[in-house]
Amino acid sequence: EKEEQQRGDYDVATVLPPNRVVMHNCLFQADLKTPYVSHLTFNFDRVFPETVESSEVYAASAAGLVASALDGGIGTMFMFGQTGSGKTHTMSAIQTCAAHDLFRDMDGVAPWLSVQAVELRGNRCFDLLAPGVSDGRRSNLRPELRLR
Repeated sequence: EKEEQQRGDYDVATVLPPNRVVMHNCLFQADLKTPYVSHLTFNFDRVFPETVESSEVYAASAAGLVASALDGGIGTMFMFGQTGSGKTHTMSAIQTCAAHDLFRDMDGVAPWLSVQAVELRGNRCFDLLAPGVSDGRRSNLRPELRLR
């Protein structure tokens, strides 16, 4: 971070918890020589800085869904964002926390839980909990779900 500041670099987004993100967009004046920065503010239900712990994200976003599921309800969590923005990292942590809560008081009696995790990519859907398959060129591919 210090090296970036010395180079004069800056983040393109500033997170302002609990619910705002400011995007900093570098533009040029009409002369196409003079740069300036435009600041756009977006409001969300909740935002988290990059230093947040996974447990805090889980408590704020998924813990209620898990509690509802334990009471017989159905919960869905949908994540979207730019490639490389941390969705897989965050979702993996949320899944771990959810598993701890779901199985904390399990008594080993008959099956009482059904879980499904899917990835939507473009107009395709993949089962993330199914064993990986091979297409001859690549291995450990997730099977594609077909909707009728």
